[in-house]
Amino acid sequence: MATAKENKNSQSFTARIPNEIFESMEAVKQDGESNAKFIVNALRGEIARRQT
Repeated sequence: MATAKENKNSQSFTARIPNEIFESMEAVKQDGESNAKFIVNALRGEIARRQT
């Protein structure tokens, strides 16, 4: 198991988010979707949106 905050493929970071944002995320996540998967997909979408 990886223990470093960064490896060849990814980085780990910690962020605090408001409770209402977390609750909204939980409400719209697909069945079986992890928090990490949801956040990565959301970040990819936001990055693409800002690049246009």
